[in-house]
Amino acid sequence: AGPAAAVAAGLVPFALGTETQGSLVSPAARNGVTALRPTPGLVPRDGVMLLADTLDKVGPICRTALDCGAIMDALRGGDNGVRSDDPAFRPAAVRSADLALVDLKALTVAVLPGARVAVQPVLDALQARGVKIASRSLTHQVPAADAATTILLSEGAASFDHWVRSGAATRALRQDFWPPLFRLARLVPAPEYVAAQRARALLAVEVAAFFDGDAGQGRVDAVIGHGADLLAVGEKEEIGWRAAVGRGRGDPTPPSPFPLSSSANLVGLASIAAPLALPLALNASTNSPRRAPTSVGFFAPPHADAVALALAAAWQSANSQCDVQTHEPVEMEGIASLPLSPRRIMEPL
Repeated sequence: AGPAAAVAAGLVPFALGTETQGSLVSPAARNGVTALRPTPGLVPRDGVMLLADTLDKVGPICRTALDCGAIMDALRGGDNGVRSDDPAFRPAAVRSADLALVDLKALTVAVLPGARVAVQPVLDALQARGVKIASRSLTHQVPAADAATTILLSEGAASFDHWVRSGAATRALRQDFWPPLFRLARLVPAPEYVAAQRARALLAVEVAAFFDGDAGQGRVDAVIGHGADLLAVGEKEEIGWRAAVGRGRGDPTPPSPFPLSSSANLVGLASIAAPLALPLALNASTNSPRRAPTSVGFFAPPHADAVALALAAAWQSANSQCDVQTHEPVEMEGIASLPLSPRRIMEPL
């Protein structure tokens, strides 16, 4: 989470991150910054050390969604090295200027039952801008997390095959994660990897049907949920947001991970994790300065990155109340409004 922490601290105006399964959106959610996991293929991966070839993506980590759009102006380009200004390469519009062309009043955004309580301030802000909000339930049946794990481990073991075979893995300082995982992944049969990729293709069809309304729930342009699986709750459990933030630190652990972020990653949805609130950290006293950022996720179909960015920008614009003298966040009903002006981009949160 170094890049996200550096952006949050004001050490850099933006950073680039790579993600296989959460390494853009999860650090952003943990550090209270904004990250875009773009449509796969939108940003070149030249020079990137790949872990899983069909899952790895490069995206910006910034203070705001508008900053992410500005950075995407420079990052745009094909994975084959084609420059973004080459007329032969025309991906979906994600230039920062194009965000203003998104008609918010024409958008219908779905919210899932388990996320509504936490993201209600976001829904209120978007509705005030004319966005239509619709309650929806996920209908896909493919076990996204299982398929993603099989693909990640199989492709990762292939990428680092020489590292393991040469014995260099045995000299790694940490022997409790990647080295044993790569060795274990060599036991995954090829048919299982092929089956996982087939499941991925089926999931893409199911998710497309969800957005198109073919599942009988009506068409939607985007989905709002939690920013990352590690900060998420099951769809049917209306548990406290702070309990979700406390996962992995000995605090109450939420039920099975919210499925949307894993599914979005697997099928290439344009995804943004943006700051939601800044409540007290778990086990902190009432007057303690310890805070634990929470995050909201905006998910749009592949090549609809501009829609996800525009929704996140609308939320941040509505939530940009800030003391213009001290540049300190102003708490409004528990929601911490962060300094969003580009002039303050280098100041710590």
